Amino acid sequence: MTVCDRGLISLISWFDYLGVPREPCERLLQGLMDYHSNALTVVCAADFDTCWKRISSRSEQSRKEKLGRDVNSKYFAMYEANVLRYAETAADVVFVDTVGLDLAESTSQVVQVLQSRGLSLS
Repeated sequence: MTVCDRGLISLISWFDYLGVPREPCERLLQGLMDYHSNALTVVCAADFDTCWKRISSRSEQSRKEKLGRDVNSKYFAMYEANVLRYAETAADVVFVDTVGLDLAESTSQVVQVLQSRGLSLS
């Protein structure tokens, strides 16, 4: 079983963030999507304000995060659109409510999904 923490979605989103056309890499991206077609992708579902509050309170931020709230709000919208497009495919995407659930409850949600797919966690 392959579990992805939004890896492919983030990769695709970087094309949008940087304004790079996807077309020249479309065959490679499609190959990656095909390769991960049976993967379980875990996506933390939170609104931008919640995410930004968490990011802005950290002492260390990435270069992208240091660009500020407005720029990152646009990036978030691009990322969210890619998540929804990815979920519309045959991809197996699990959305974890990281706003309404605490860490233990979020972890429990993922464990339940893994167990429902036959993975024994002990």
